[in-house]
Order: sequence, then C-alpha cells, then structure tokens
Amino acid sequence: TGKNTYSAEITSVPEEKDRSIYCQLEISLEKDSVKSTQKKQILAYFHKDTQSLKLHQGDRLWIYAEPQPLVNTNRPGSFDFATYLRRQGYCATTYIDSTYWKKLPIERSFNLNYYATDMREIILTIFRSFGFKENEFALLSGITIGYKDALTVEQKSNFSAVGLSHLMAVSGMQTAMVFSMFWFLLGFIPKNSKFYRLKYVVVILGLWIFTYVTGLSASVVRASIMLTVLMAGGLLNRPTITLNSLAFSAFCLLIYNPLTLFDIGFQLSYLAVVAIIFAQDLFQEKLQEMRKAPKYFAELILMTMAAQIGTSPLSIFYFHQFPLLFLIVNLIVLPFNAFLVYLASFCTTVAAMNIPYLWFGKLLQLLLYSLDKVTEIFAQIPYAQIHNLYPTAEEIALCYLLLISILIFVYRKRFRIMLYSLSILLAIVVSVIYFKIDASKRDQLLIYNQFGKNVVEYVNNGKGFVGNPSDRNFFLANK
Repeated sequence: TGKNTYSAEITSVPEEKDRSIYCQLEISLEKDSVKSTQKKQILAYFHKDTQSLKLHQGDRLWIYAEPQPLVNTNRPGSFDFATYLRRQGYCATTYIDSTYWKKLPIERSFNLNYYATDMREIILTIFRSFGFKENEFALLSGITIGYKDALTVEQKSNFSAVGLSHLMAVSGMQTAMVFSMFWFLLGFIPKNSKFYRLKYVVVILGLWIFTYVTGLSASVVRASIMLTVLMAGGLLNRPTITLNSLAFSAFCLLIYNPLTLFDIGFQLSYLAVVAIIFAQDLFQEKLQEMRKAPKYFAELILMTMAAQIGTSPLSIFYFHQFPLLFLIVNLIVLPFNAFLVYLASFCTTVAAMNIPYLWFGKLLQLLLYSLDKVTEIFAQIPYAQIHNLYPTAEEIALCYLLLISILIFVYRKRFRIMLYSLSILLAIVVSVIYFKIDASKRDQLLIYNQFGKNVVEYVNNGKGFVGNPSDRNFFLANK
C-alpha cells in the first residue's frame, strides 16, 4: 500500500489516448537500492506530454507509483473485466504523473515479442505508404496481420453485428491462406526431385514467420502447430490425425502459458475448429460427389454453419448478442477475402522492393472500400442481431451437452440417445422460461459506478430504467 519506487519495463507498444499514454508494464519493487526478484504485470497510464509520447516498447524506467487493485463497475450481468485481466496475468492499474517517472539509459532486453512488434511496424509503415483512407488502412492491417488499434468503434460494431469479427482475429483461416500461398509458390518443385523435402521445410519456416509477425496469437499458433504436424507427417511419410494435431497444439499452448485456457479467443478458436472437423467428417462423402463450383460453396456454407454452431453458445455467454445475418454476409465476403489477402501480400512485397504496383493498389483499395460498405449496410438492417441475451453458465453447459448428444446420435443412430437429446433440450427450455418469469417478478434498485460517475438502474417487471441518482425526476417518473 502507498506509493513506492519500482523498476519497470514497457512490455507493449504504448497507445496514445486523449489525455494519457497507455501501456503494459512489468514491475519489480525497488527498496533501499535493492531490486525485488518478484515481477508483476500491471496496466499503466502516463500523463500525456512530449516525453511520454517518446516511450517505446522495451524501454526501462524508474517509476514512483501506487498500483491500484483491478475493479469492475459492479453492475450485475456486466462483463467481469477485472477477472479477465487477472487471467491475462495482470494484477493492478496505475496512473503515473510526469514528475514520477524517469527513463533509464539501458538498452532493451532480448525479447522475441519486441522484434515481432518491430517487424509488424515495418509492415504497417508499408501499408501507410499505400495512401489509403483511414478506414481502408484499418481493415487492411486488421485482416492481414491482426492489428486492430486503427479500427474505429463503428467498424468493430459493424463487423460484430454481421458475424465477421473473425476476419480481424488473424485466425486459422488466414494462416491456411498463407500456407496455401507458400505451397503454391513452391509448386514448381517436382515430387521426384531431391529438393522436394526442402519444400516442406520452407513452407513450415514461412508459416512460422507469419505467426511471429502477427504477434503469436493463440489462434494463429494453434493453426501453425497443426499445419506443422501435418507437414512433418508428410515429410516423414507418416499418416496424421487432425484431432490429434489439434489436441497437441492445445497442449503446447497450455504448457507455455496455462492462463491461455481462460482466453476467450483460445476457447472460441478451438470450438470452431472442432465443429468444422466433425462437420467435414459427416458430410465428406456427399461433398466428394459434387462438382468443383458447387462443392466450393457447399464447403463454405458447411464451415460457416459449423463454426457458428460450435461457438454461438459461448459467444452469447460472453458478448450477450447473436448475429442473424452471419451466413449471408459470410457467403458474400469470404470468397473475396482470400483474394484480398493474396493481393495485399503481393502489393506489400512489391512495395518493399520499390516496384510500381499502381493498378494492383487501386484494386486492393476498391476491395477494402467495398468490404467496409457491405458490413456497414448489413449492420444497419433492422434486427441484424439479437441483443441482451444473458444465459446462465448452466444453460451454456446444457447447450454443449445437447450438441454432443446430437453428434453421438448422428454417428450411432440410437433411439435412446435421441431421447437424451430431447431431455436436454427440454431442460434448456424450462430453465429459460423459469429465469424469464423470475426476472419479470423481480424489482431491483442497482447503484454502481460507471466511468467515475454514480449510476442508478431501476428494474421493474423485467424492464430497466437507468438514470442519475441526483435527478429526483428520474425516481418520480419511474415509480
């Protein structure tokens, strides 16, 4: 408790806010010129001035601060942000005034994440040299390397409303595109060549360079480990099982950082892949009978539906909303997304080599503009998504139990399993009805803090009214 002197290292790229500079710090207590060996991760806000604007990732500092415990707004039903941050490894937040920190003349330590950030900044500089508008630059950097800081609140809202948030996550889909690109570019090496095995090595190396540049996110690492295992099997002429590769990738991630288990992106990513694997297994024979063009769209629909079904219960639990237009929008956007990624890769490569790319750049800009407009138009359609969904953890568990029982029934086709599925469905319906009736009869007066201000929420007969506690008319109007 109280203010202390800490040795600190900036572990993230500092972000400029309206009145402060935000970054993540790794701190250790300095007492009587003795540095504590215990290190902690905190979120810091520096007073915004000319000096704090010069801070960089990896800088070493002395700070005089009083880290505060992580807290929530305490609004019932709201996202538990404090617990989320703790599971990410952070224990406190702090504000540091201009006179309470000093940059040390020490070179930054060797850290692979720092060099990955440097490589990402080089790519972002190339993107900025294209001269695109801010919205187009934001989409380009988000879709290709997962840089989401440039996205506006409206863009994030639009992509979430139409079920396209996964495009900004640099997930397994983009990783598979990069893998396919490397495999295609090395297609000139024949199978009977003595260099054919080298093809596997180069593809794996290129895949991990992409993973490294995109910040080693869980979804990309998962996809890269899976593809590496599959490539290793091909290299050694050994058969591989996709589910085993998936389990091995999860094991590697959790060994490196057990807290990854609580990461929302990790959970949704693995659920989506598991759902897609089982869906492809179920419909593989029917897909093989189709011609090339119908098969492509059938696979696209299958993957979109499977991923959405697999992730929807957990997504609703975390974000309390469901996009109704996800299938239509994904069918429109995804066929062009692969071309957009490949075109962006080509333009970035030729720009780095100072080769003219004018017409390709114009085409890339047109695709980005079209993507932005399509999401904006569909997001404005009435009832594009359902809001205010607040299922309990038990209901979500029942939903996944229902999905598992249906899957078992499809494979084994036993009447008893169908009865289990119907029983679980009935339990979900009864639970939802019970909580709806209970909520409609409940009167509540909630007082909580939001952005430093006291807010009152009055819930009567299932309807909520929010207002300022100092406003007497609020209480009179909602008696």
